Amino acid sequence: MSKQTIILLLKKIKLDVHQMKIKTKLISFLILFFYATIYINSSYAQNWSLDATFNGNGKVITPLLTPRFQGDNAAAIQTDGKLLVTGIIAGLSSVDFAVVRLNTNGSVDSTFDDDGLVSTDIDSNSYDGSNAIAIQTDGKIVVVGYRLNGSGYDFVVVRYHSNGSLDSSFGGVGIVTTDVGSFDDEGVSVALQSDGKIVVAGSTVVPDYDFVVVRYNTDGSLDSSFDADGILTSDLNSGSDDFVANVLVQLDGKILLAGTSGGDFAVVRYNSNGSLDLSFSTDGKVITDLGGDEYGRNMAIQGDGKIVVVGSTSDGSTNIDFALARYNSNGTLDNSFDGDGILIRGLTSARDEAFAVAIQSDGKILAGGLLDKGTDTDFAIARYNSDGSTDSSFNSVGRILTDFGFSDDYCSMLLLQSDGKIVAAGYQVATIAVARYTNEILSGLASTNIIDKSIVVYPNPAKEFISISLTDIEQSINADYTITDLSGRVIMKGKLKATNTRIDLNGLLPGLYLLQVEGQLQEVVKIIKQ
Repeated sequence: MSKQTIILLLKKIKLDVHQMKIKTKLISFLILFFYATIYINSSYAQNWSLDATFNGNGKVITPLLTPRFQGDNAAAIQTDGKLLVTGIIAGLSSVDFAVVRLNTNGSVDSTFDDDGLVSTDIDSNSYDGSNAIAIQTDGKIVVVGYRLNGSGYDFVVVRYHSNGSLDSSFGGVGIVTTDVGSFDDEGVSVALQSDGKIVVAGSTVVPDYDFVVVRYNTDGSLDSSFDADGILTSDLNSGSDDFVANVLVQLDGKILLAGTSGGDFAVVRYNSNGSLDLSFSTDGKVITDLGGDEYGRNMAIQGDGKIVVVGSTSDGSTNIDFALARYNSNGTLDNSFDGDGILIRGLTSARDEAFAVAIQSDGKILAGGLLDKGTDTDFAIARYNSDGSTDSSFNSVGRILTDFGFSDDYCSMLLLQSDGKIVAAGYQVATIAVARYTNEILSGLASTNIIDKSIVVYPNPAKEFISISLTDIEQSINADYTITDLSGRVIMKGKLKATNTRIDLNGLLPGLYLLQVEGQLQEVVKIIKQ
């Protein structure tokens, strides 16, 4: 064999080896990319977490010391993203309306009445309470509730300017009271029509509790084009109590009320003039027995016009579950929803109650409320697919729980921000509690990961360090942690402290890793090294 032939052969072997190395690297990259893509798609779809850009940990308990907020408080998001929450504030001699405004980062907005809190005394030395809130297109804030008139309660509507001052163009002083009946009347929900008129719904005693709707003109006067005098009362079931929970105005101007009648879900629809809409279940009314003792607590309208009502159902003992019903636009139960239009789901305890609902842009349904752990209750949010099945891609188990501390917490309102983040508002004992959740695929950022409040990881993505905090479930034990790459190779391991463990990531190459925590619960959280 000639020298030239040997040289050519060696060059070919060298080239083949070089190409093989390139192919090997390419194959390895494709395998890693494949698994990373699967993991990213799966994890990003599943990992809803508390949003650490909101007050540092995704949760706010108002720092104001004096407000005492009741359970059916409500919230609304302004166009600038600021959050308004209503409740009641207990003074020395009276209980008054209260509204708190939070900035988008969760801090109290001091530009709102100078300290972030507006309190309004409807009647001196009386008991006044706000139940619902809405924001007009001009930024003015409408809050509704009740006041004690000496012998009973009346409807109250208050309108504020965006800075928190009372709007004197509304009823002369910014406050309008309406005595619907001779006994107790309470406004519990508000909706704004496209023409600016204000629709307030609640209950009145005549002599049992009945549905009532009051419509006001933009200046606070009663709208006489609505049932002749602006006030409409409906007795759904003679001899039983009917309680309104929510009012919505459809795009066609028809008015929907949802609540409870005689221990069953109840929905009523009126035409814009106040007459019952006979195209809705032939008489304008639908009462649905879910098989137990039910309470309809909230309602939402889907993009296709279907109506979702959420609440709870009880078997008469200690077992209480989330309950949902979905109706077609004509009032019939939607059989495409869990087979018969009715969905009853327990979460993990004997007592799970839903008070809030929101419909995402993809049609998935969020129901929020509480889960009773026995010692206290936590915020509980469950997500369902459009057909009523549990959405297991939501936090891997179809639900997310949030504990604000060693006391009762419950979610009474769910709101969706324009960026897809979920805001849950409610209360903890005697103050407001607000949580905000983010999905990484929507936000492009995961500052905190939390799975059923077992562990919290932040910041994430991280450049140099991550901190791992154990919440109340895990703090009683000594948990182990392991960080692996996507192939399963162990990068580092150690013990977690009961409060906070800081881990140095400077030795890791940029990329995607898995943090595995083994303790009382076993969790796996994705971490990203930048």
